[in-house]
Amino acid sequence: PGFDPAARPPAPPPAAAPPTAVEPEVTGGGSRLPLLLGGIALVLVAALVGVGWILLKQGGGAAAAGTGVLIVGGSPTGAKVVVNGTPAGELPYVDSSALVGSYEVRVEADGYEPYTQRVVVAPGETAKVTVALKPAAKATAKVLVVSEPLDAKVLLDGEVVKEGGPAPWQASDVEAGKEHEIVVQKPGYRDARFVWTPEPGEEKTFTARLAPALVRLRVESEPAGATVYLDGAKRGRTPLDLEQVDATKQHRLEIDGGRCYERWSSTLIFDERAERTVRATLERSPACATRGDRAPGKKRSSGTAPAPRPKRRGKGKLMLNMRGAWANVWIDGKDTGKQTPLINYELPAGTHRIELKLPDGRSTQLTVEIQPNETVKKTVPAP
Repeated sequence: PGFDPAARPPAPPPAAAPPTAVEPEVTGGGSRLPLLLGGIALVLVAALVGVGWILLKQGGGAAAAGTGVLIVGGSPTGAKVVVNGTPAGELPYVDSSALVGSYEVRVEADGYEPYTQRVVVAPGETAKVTVALKPAAKATAKVLVVSEPLDAKVLLDGEVVKEGGPAPWQASDVEAGKEHEIVVQKPGYRDARFVWTPEPGEEKTFTARLAPALVRLRVESEPAGATVYLDGAKRGRTPLDLEQVDATKQHRLEIDGGRCYERWSSTLIFDERAERTVRATLERSPACATRGDRAPGKKRSSGTAPAPRPKRRGKGKLMLNMRGAWANVWIDGKDTGKQTPLINYELPAGTHRIELKLPDGRSTQLTVEIQPNETVKKTVPAP
């Protein structure tokens, strides 16, 4: 078959022409860009002026006008200087490049009332603050001192504040927060001392019951007739009264019942009582094995010595107490680890030496006889 020209496809339609660019129309005065930039500049200038004004009102801020000098002087030297709430230094204080503005200056020191002043630093000028801090009022406390007897002398921190007389001493201006010593004195009596550190506004009462400096000492023993030694000096035989013993000192009291009794001793510490009685029960010595040995100060009776006592067997119990105090209990020279009151303490039948030792060093001794299956009860006064 041949080519048929009528069978060709139709030709495509002609392409549309591209749009033509249209130039914008400019009317009356040209571009708007310069106007826009000028407006932005005006806004920035106004903002900077506003910020500067705010900083100037608050004080201490930078200002376009420059700096000045701030001087703070006065007393006491070394006082703390605080500027606008920030520690800046000590007196005397100089800031040679203080920014222009308003400042609050505060000066403070321990023991003084603080001082505050507001000052303005102008460009190129010097602002001065001169202070003289006033001592702060001290916190105080009140005190009342009563003595027995009444007519005693009172000293506060070594200075006499009351010479005597029946009225108690009182003060309302004792410095608080400081340690004070109060001493009460009277001839013939021992001093009374108090140490006190008062709190602000505290009210305190001290009662001084003065103890006599010289006391009467009575010494008794069982059996009687024993020799009494005071501080190593022989003073007589029991019962014995010793007058004007110096109560301001400790004394060593010893009682010797002879070869048939153990030597008794104690350290005496006196209290406020004007009289003191010491009673000692002497313990028989192992050197005297019979009942026929004489008591202290007595002669042996004529005749044949009695037969030795038979040794007892079994165990008994001891109940022991000290009136007015407590003490550690030693039995036959050994520490029992017990304190008074001692209750139902089991011991072998026979004679036992008891020593009661007080915490302050005083002691007293006694002898007890324990019977088989029996309980011995003893109460002794404090030495």
